[in-house]
Amino acid sequence: MDFSTHERQHELQAAAAVAATAEELESVVERVTSAFGFRDYIVMVIPETQCIRLAYLVRMSSLPKSLFEAFDLHGLSSAPLTRRLLEQSFARSQWLFEDLPASEHPSSRRLRRLMGRHKLKMGVAFAHAMTSREKLGILFLGDRPPLSQSEQHDLSLIARKVCSHYEGIGHISTAGLCKLSARELEVVGWSAEGKTSSEIASILGLSDHTVNAYLANAIRKLDCVNRTQLVAKALRLKLID
Repeated sequence: MDFSTHERQHELQAAAAVAATAEELESVVERVTSAFGFRDYIVMVIPETQCIRLAYLVRMSSLPKSLFEAFDLHGLSSAPLTRRLLEQSFARSQWLFEDLPASEHPSSRRLRRLMGRHKLKMGVAFAHAMTSREKLGILFLGDRPPLSQSEQHDLSLIARKVCSHYEGIGHISTAGLCKLSARELEVVGWSAEGKTSSEIASILGLSDHTVNAYLANAIRKLDCVNRTQLVAKALRLKLID
């Protein structure tokens, strides 16, 4: 590692460590993305199941919000290729999109077209286990050549600092309210769309009891008295759209 590379790594790690807000930390992630020659980044909760909507998992990204909404609208979250992409990303760290197994599933073909349109030909991903028992992942995406071993090492140290500091900052609103889990956000989001507990359970492959438990947790965390107030508060705080 030459001095300039060593200096860059420590400068970016230090910047992440002193970020006081999620906005400041995202500015650091933008600098990291550019410094390593990537086009885009995503900071997201790593899903435990296949059916979680991607829009509710993303915490920061340079990609437009409309992209994730379209992704979910067309059912790409459950595409076989999406599952392979997430599994391979966080298991292998670095991947080339062209190396992913081909699939004739219609949603997988749409995903390939979508990735191509945004010039997302390769990526590198890092995972961080949070104290909440969720995993936070950070992906850097673009069309640059594969990272060298030393670049991957440097980026892994920076990514680890970003993820651990993000957990310390937390995705907390100006009112100081605690963050809902990805699954709680998803259930609240479906409630905002007028779905009943039974309908949400059917969509997510859960029991009515489990859905109601997620709603009860969200009501408690946001200090609400019922589902109607929960949805209104979540919308006002921009936890959901």
